[in-house]
Amino acid sequence: MALTTQQILTCIALPDMGRDNVRALITYATHNGIAVATSKDLSDLIDHCFEIEVIDDIPEYDAHDFGMANRKADDILSACHRARIGITTYGSADYPTPMLSVKCGGRETAPALLFYKGDLAKASTLPGIAIIGTRKATPEGMKDGEFFGHYAASHGMNVVSGLALGCDSAAHRGALSARGFTTAILAFGLGVQSRDNAMLQRSVEVAGGLLLSEYAPMVETSWQRLVDRNRLQAGLSQSVLLIQSNIKKGGSMHAVNAAIEQGKTVYAIDYRNTSLADEHYTQCNAQLIDQRKAIAVTRDNASIILPVAD
Repeated sequence: MALTTQQILTCIALPDMGRDNVRALITYATHNGIAVATSKDLSDLIDHCFEIEVIDDIPEYDAHDFGMANRKADDILSACHRARIGITTYGSADYPTPMLSVKCGGRETAPALLFYKGDLAKASTLPGIAIIGTRKATPEGMKDGEFFGHYAASHGMNVVSGLALGCDSAAHRGALSARGFTTAILAFGLGVQSRDNAMLQRSVEVAGGLLLSEYAPMVETSWQRLVDRNRLQAGLSQSVLLIQSNIKKGGSMHAVNAAIEQGKTVYAIDYRNTSLADEHYTQCNAQLIDQRKAIAVTRDNASIILPVAD
């Protein structure tokens, strides 16, 4: 690894550097075997990569900028050490393999680094399925979320979701009830407790699941971070299962669209021939199925969500 975790954190802390540029720096330094021992070396690498257009749209940094960024990096490392939060960086051996191919808006958007608590290795070794949906699920939707979370986990899959209320919570609870593995991808730092789901967050951790975030320990959630999280749910999984979603306001569609862009299989619970056919939160499912963007799933054919044996 050409850049250390501390150096990567320093780069991220530089004003207007951007995570895409940091990932490009990591890739360039690694592929070219560039050794970075000092802040001067790091500054020279950034200047060189800017000159050859490996990175772009950055200001000119001075010693003060690097000093401030170094201190921020040290603070984050100290906070992670105190809270027993692990860090993996793009290109390192333990970085989750599925996450390397994350795309959004036509470009690569794999995080430069990931913070985690739990068994990170299983994120690479177990086939993942993102089970997602609205926070305002119907009672039937909650039952379906738990059923499919339990079903997937009991068949050796990593149940990936976003720890939100509603369908996400149901999927996590279903996986936990099967004593299977589940990953919660957070839209905030691991040093922050979920405002709505602190108990479930703790349950995932205690049960040996995985808490995963691209944000430093004390970063609070925001609307944009909630949106950004969705691409990671799709990225870590080989497929996405939509439980229920609103057509006009459904945030879950960000994950569905990311899955389609990344070439992942999309499933949707089929409520078209049930009493919920006209329910507001099943219309998105029907639309995706009718447009052949998603494969229709019911409890009767649940086995189609399982990975095909090689």
